[in-house]
Amino acid sequence: MQIVVDLCVDIFCIVHDPINYFLFLFHQNASRRKHPVAVPNDPLVSIKQGFSVGWHPQFERFGNYPVHSQVVIMAYESSPWRFSFESRVNYICKRPTLAGGQVEPYGRGQSRKTWWRSGPMNVFLTGASGYIGGTVAVKLLEAGHLVTGLARDEERAEKLRARDITPVIGTLDDFDVLDGSARAADAVINAADADNPFAARVLVDALRGSGKRYVQTSGTSIVSDNAGGEGGGVVFSEDTPLEPLPEKAGRVATDRMICDAANDGVHSMVICPCLIYGQGLGVRHHSPQIPTFIEVAKSAGVPRHIGAGENIWSHVHIEDCADAFLLALERAPAGSFYFVESGEASMIDTNRAVGRMLGLGEETEAWPMEEVLHEWPPAMAHAMSSNVRVNADKARSMLDWTPKGPALFDDIEHGSYRVYR
Repeated sequence: MQIVVDLCVDIFCIVHDPINYFLFLFHQNASRRKHPVAVPNDPLVSIKQGFSVGWHPQFERFGNYPVHSQVVIMAYESSPWRFSFESRVNYICKRPTLAGGQVEPYGRGQSRKTWWRSGPMNVFLTGASGYIGGTVAVKLLEAGHLVTGLARDEERAEKLRARDITPVIGTLDDFDVLDGSARAADAVINAADADNPFAARVLVDALRGSGKRYVQTSGTSIVSDNAGGEGGGVVFSEDTPLEPLPEKAGRVATDRMICDAANDGVHSMVICPCLIYGQGLGVRHHSPQIPTFIEVAKSAGVPRHIGAGENIWSHVHIEDCADAFLLALERAPAGSFYFVESGEASMIDTNRAVGRMLGLGEETEAWPMEEVLHEWPPAMAHAMSSNVRVNADKARSMLDWTPKGPALFDDIEHGSYRVYR
């Protein structure tokens, strides 16, 4: 069946534009011998205006078709034909024609600017002034993309402009802003709030039927066990059955809503990072966890952990985390979910590293939960006393994601966290 489909693709593209099609085949054959996936931002990918070429990793499994597995969508803006996906098999579907011979637009009146067009994209990014979003924005710009970032106010907007990010003033409660910005973009990344299902629904609804890519940020506290500082816990992969705690059920439901949108014309996916550490590249330099541990240790004169501190958290460096977002944007199948981690450590060992950095030695102190709850929000207190252990082998294998950042303890003792001494 795949051979027949490949042959139909070839014939269709040869008839429409034989010269550019054969140039594309020649180039992709050469590129593929060097690297197993399509090369991003390649000028030959958009050979002429209106010509869209895309690649989808699911199609590599059909056999030794080094060119055909990458030629997934090749269509003209003005053509009444397009290629789409159904059960991992390409098919051609006729787009209805409007009065005057115009072709019906894709997805609720949108022009056909989708993720299938490799090369520079305009990515709408929520959380652009935050820790994750800010670093993702820098990585997107470095890759040659344009970034439009949601900014709460003019002060944040000015900080985005200084970083070559086009700001859109608004919040996650401004649904009209979210809807319009998502429709105008080639792809959307929601890195603002994993626990806001309303904003996520507005964004994904704006993309239904468009084929555009949507990346939702989740977080591995969905696997929390409220262990109270005791060790153990399950190491979760994406296929491990999950019964979330009540306080995390809403986030899990949002993640599932996003993945299910793949059945309605959204190339959606979820990236689920764990404890993120390291210096961010954007406006915000650090996430709150490690700096909070440092401030507690400085205030008490000794590093403190909840209960025994034997509970274990997976962790990942911020730049490695951002790299996973870009790889997912390029390669992830629709409806996919990925944990992101590069190691794990217990809370007592993490706080020992804090003590060494502060010159307090190896001693730590147990911190009773009833005291913690007077200092920290309940969500943070219970999460930081849980076992939150995940495995990112799926991201490593499917996205070719390879963490390269410094190790957690090295970064605490000798790296970016020394500014908090």
